[in-house]
Amino acid sequence: SMQDCLRNKNTVYIVTKGPLIARDIDVLQALHEVTHVSISVSIPLYDRDYAHAIEPYVATPEQRLKTIRKLADAGLDVGINVSPMIPGLSDRGLPKLLRAAREAGAIRAASTFLRLPGRVQDVFTSRLRSSLPLAADQVISKVRAGRKGKMNALVSVCAAKAPTPRRCVRCSTRSVRVWASMKAGLQSPGTSRALNARRGPEIS
Repeated sequence: SMQDCLRNKNTVYIVTKGPLIARDIDVLQALHEVTHVSISVSIPLYDRDYAHAIEPYVATPEQRLKTIRKLADAGLDVGINVSPMIPGLSDRGLPKLLRAAREAGAIRAASTFLRLPGRVQDVFTSRLRSSLPLAADQVISKVRAGRKGKMNALVSVCAAKAPTPRRCVRCSTRSVRVWASMKAGLQSPGTSRALNARRGPEIS
């Protein structure tokens, strides 16, 4: 528990998509005084309709952005985790999402490409086709393009380093290169830096 981490002064890195973390702000602040505390709030989609179609029973993008603001206002190290990155959906509102996160107080951003292990693939494709039928084929095509024709395989997600959007060479999709766009206010050191609890790309 976080109380145990506080007693032992353990470094803490939290990734969450729920607003309930705001209930523990007092413990997080106490931890912040004695060790490194880093929090990332996952927001895969900026568009509320897309978000509801893919994740109908979780906190909305607006609620998660409010969580970022609460944590930032409390003086905590907080960032945004655009995960899972769903090509064809996440990239449509990505610049707006990054700006909104920056305005809410996020200081870094990270991302993980969509994974579909086991039965998750069937659940995802079924929900995608039933809730977003017009976008389904494009999304599935882009997922396969990012995995050399497969729906589920390990893939390296990198941040584009150009000031303008361009195709990401390593993941072969059009989803990630906008993500490090200078126009979104995001600097782009290696993505792994944000994923292993060190400071990642800062949003200025």
